[in-house]
Amino acid sequence: MNAEPRLGVPSPFPRSLFLKEQANRVLNAFLEEITRAFHRKEAFTLVGFGAILQRHSGARTGKKTQAGEPVRRV
Repeated sequence: MNAEPRLGVPSPFPRSLFLKEQANRVLNAFLEEITRAFHRKEAFTLVGFGAILQRHSGARTGKKTQAGEPVRRV
């Protein structure tokens, strides 16, 4: 496949469309909104990924792999 752009056909993603600074702002806003949803204890859905909900499970006992000693996991 030829990687060079075809002459006369506009690119669907021109370089000036999404600059690094703009991408940073969009990503930071997205992450802030997810953080706020977690603080409000709300679920949110990412299309194609599923619903995300923060849950707290009780402590359980695990074990150290080398020594075999029990360890309480929080």
